[in-house]
Amino acid sequence: MFYRLSNSWRLFGATLDVLRKDKELMLFPLLSGLAAILLVASFAGGMWGFGLIDQLRTSYEANNGELTPREFAPVVVLGLLFYFVNFFIVIYFNAALVGAARIRLRGGDPTVADGFAAANRCLPAILGYSLIAATVGLILNALQNRARDNFLGRIVVGLIGMAWTLITYLVVPVLVIERLGPLAAIRRSASMLRETWGEQIIANFGFGMIGFAFSLVGFAIAGGGVFLATQAGFGIAFAVAAVALAVLYWIVLSLVLSSLRGIYTAALYCYAANDEVRGFPVELVSEAFSPRIGPR
Repeated sequence: MFYRLSNSWRLFGATLDVLRKDKELMLFPLLSGLAAILLVASFAGGMWGFGLIDQLRTSYEANNGELTPREFAPVVVLGLLFYFVNFFIVIYFNAALVGAARIRLRGGDPTVADGFAAANRCLPAILGYSLIAATVGLILNALQNRARDNFLGRIVVGLIGMAWTLITYLVVPVLVIERLGPLAAIRRSASMLRETWGEQIIANFGFGMIGFAFSLVGFAIAGGGVFLATQAGFGIAFAVAAVALAVLYWIVLSLVLSSLRGIYTAALYCYAANDEVRGFPVELVSEAFSPRIGPR
């Protein structure tokens, strides 16, 4: 276990070194977040502007908390459309990030335009995969809700979700680099995992633990500010400033971690596909996802 954590820390450092060389990679998760905010605002504004929210509220109150199928239908349609577009935004910007990261891993010097060009070249496949991923997500959420009071059912649904995550782990780089269709990309991703490290992908948990540890710094900043404001007389303005600083820290940390995950995914693909990599210790990947015998 300690070896896994040590190796995860070295992988974290290696991906961070790549990000230092191309800090503009953080623009992709930033733009993804802004696009998601714009999506929420546009859907909420559209529903409000067309009077749908007032209409639904009036009907809901008039019918003792119920909506007729005719009234509920537009809510379902808009909800499904929102879900799909949200998935598309995440996958599209991830594809752009992976495309740019691969250029760096191969010794190039990518620009933001290079990343978007890589994503645009496989735009139809991204649309198709977004539809598949959104559908699977809806099904899993529905199953999770049905199994809410069934402990065994929740475990089964959780295992299905984990299996889907493992199978599709390398779909985005496959879409971007190999230019396959969505179904072929899913099969290719599953095949690459099976042929290389398969179930050892769970070792990536150590990478997530490092990110969680860094996130605690934000809680320390916010908590310390509130404590000093209330117990040492620093005043409410100091507490507000500390909380604002913590929020800013979490935003920057989120951008960094999202960028590192994209770089990491690109490196994993390069290892699995025997792709050319320069300036990144791919042997760390092989060590992280190869079976180990005996304690380390």
